[in-house]
Amino acid sequence: MAITPSELKYKTISPYDLSSNDNPGAIISQPLLNGTNYDEWAINFRMALSSRKKFGFLDGSLPKPAADSTHLENWTANNHLIVGWIKQTIEPKVRSSISTREIAKDLW
Repeated sequence: MAITPSELKYKTISPYDLSSNDNPGAIISQPLLNGTNYDEWAINFRMALSSRKKFGFLDGSLPKPAADSTHLENWTANNHLIVGWIKQTIEPKVRSSISTREIAKDLW
C-alpha cells in the first residue's frame, strides 16, 4: 500500500538543532571569499545556512534571546558555530583583515 502525501510525517528541524557534522572548523560552502567574489560567496553561504535553517542568525530574524531565556545557551552555541563557519569560508589573507566579532550577524 502506497503512502499518500497527506500521510507523510516530517521532522520539524529547529534552527537550534546541531548534528555531529556541525563543527566550527568545517568549510560548509565554496568558493572561499577572496575579496573580489563577494556575491558568489554570499549566495553559496546563504544557501548553506538556509539548508540548515540557520540563516536567521545572520538576517536578524533569530535575534539573541534575553539573558534569562532558556534559549540563550542554544542561541550562543549556534551563533559561535556560524562565526566559525564564516571565518573558515574566507581566505586567510582576507580573514586576517576582518574585525574579530563574536556575533554572526555583525560579522556578516
